[in-house]
Amino acid sequence: MLRSRRTHILFTVGTVVYLVVLAAAAGLDRPTWGDEGHFVETVYLFGDEISTHTLKHYDEMSTPLPFILYALWGRLVGFELERLRLLSLLLAVTTYILLYLFFSKLLGAGRAALLAAAFVIVHPYMIGFSLFVFTDMCAIMFMLAACLALHRGRPIWFAFMLAGALLCRQYLAFMSVALLVVYAAQWYHRKSPMPPAMLTATVLSALPLALLFLFWGDVHPDNLRKQLYLTESFRFHPSACTLYISQLFWFLLPVLLIRRRHLYRDRRLWLAAAVVSLCYFLFPVNASAPALEAGVETVGLMHRALLFLFGESWLTSAVFFVGFLFGLPPVFLVGRDAYHGLVRRRLDIALFLDVCILSFLILMPWSYLYWEKYFMPLLPLATARFLMPFSIVPQDTQAERS
Repeated sequence: MLRSRRTHILFTVGTVVYLVVLAAAAGLDRPTWGDEGHFVETVYLFGDEISTHTLKHYDEMSTPLPFILYALWGRLVGFELERLRLLSLLLAVTTYILLYLFFSKLLGAGRAALLAAAFVIVHPYMIGFSLFVFTDMCAIMFMLAACLALHRGRPIWFAFMLAGALLCRQYLAFMSVALLVVYAAQWYHRKSPMPPAMLTATVLSALPLALLFLFWGDVHPDNLRKQLYLTESFRFHPSACTLYISQLFWFLLPVLLIRRRHLYRDRRLWLAAAVVSLCYFLFPVNASAPALEAGVETVGLMHRALLFLFGESWLTSAVFFVGFLFGLPPVFLVGRDAYHGLVRRRLDIALFLDVCILSFLILMPWSYLYWEKYFMPLLPLATARFLMPFSIVPQDTQAERS
């Protein structure tokens, strides 16, 4: 116990030092970066007035909780950009502590949890979320708090934290869907006349978001930005699925390499991946139609870096294709593990993470936009899942052990 506390303290101190160094190197008074510009304008709007009119018409597509939190912080300490970014640092510290606690609960409070947390923290997107006024870190913070409450079996705390996550980003609903699947299966197998407390909490956590949708009369505020982006009908975008599976490989490459003997040994999964990978040539990674109309020609930092290195050549597409091909076997393994977990009534945290990954890949391509950074809430969940054992040992490994 004493050693565990020392590790927690060491991690917290190291995280604070790391963020202070980042802030000093980047400079908190530097000009706005990327989407931060219009996010700050929305914070100013809520800072002037938090009203039903502002809530209905603010010029963003995501849910309002992060803007309200930054606005309240601004009223407390000032709305200068560097002062708003101080809240980003505080949110980052809180998120990273929750991240370490999450990994320590699933992987053990030791070296594995420290390395897993460090792996996520140093990701370029996480660095940006830590320093600038973005909404993503707030969403990840509430999501991790909900995961910890879930693991500890605290339904009231869990309902509040998941509701907070949904009020930061609508697409965190992939986690709600995963939970509904797992808890509905648990309820069915136990044949209880009343749903378990956590299933009830999952349903109740969506109530604030549902009321907000009812207030808007849509899933987004009524504003000019919606008219700019929502130019096509609601439909599935296969290129988004291609992107996110490719990201799963490239963004989790160190983790997948560590677990390669468990993830890449089944020849049947490789055969299926080889066949399905041909879909890439029908649905390659490219910017979504609304993004192109808005003048954005990439899907994020990795895409931008590849275009800088290789231009509009086949090499850029080849990198995404390799990621798609090598990302498919882990996805298939997750799908198989989820199936066996449901059939064999193995209703544990590993099954929840399995279904989260599948839910994300099924639901996210329905969004009008697809961005690399939308993958980031899945990153800690997928990192934990691939570092945990799978219930079904690959066929080749079984043969070697016999």
